[in-house]
Amino acid sequence: MKFLLDTHVLLRWTDDPARLLSPHRRILRAAEASGDRVGASIITLWEIAQLVERGCYEIRDSLKECIASFEAHDLIVILPIDGAIAIDSHRLGAKFPRDPVDQIIAATARCHDLTLLTADERIRDSGAVATR
Repeated sequence: MKFLLDTHVLLRWTDDPARLLSPHRRILRAAEASGDRVGASIITLWEIAQLVERGCYEIRDSLKECIASFEAHDLIVILPIDGAIAIDSHRLGAKFPRDPVDQIIAATARCHDLTLLTADERIRDSGAVATR
């Protein structure tokens, strides 16, 4: 496993791959072709649930089925939050966005030595985590 998916990348990959940035589309197509797995933080599933509940993201099935589909996906490994991630999320530096979800996702990538696939320029520009 080489990559961790930011929430919007996970949603675009599974719902509308044409909306992915072209480098992300290439990486994820290669993963699909080779069977390489990618990571997603458990907090990404929480964020998806929040988006659904606030009406910012529409799903076809129930929230339970939606989350279960990510958990059962052959190429997605859901990574838990542990103590190292909690601590590292506070070591991202002053340039990193203050959003705690972004902090946990970035710390998850760092603690698992993964490159974060994100289109969020604030995260990319912070230099706190390897991104593509």
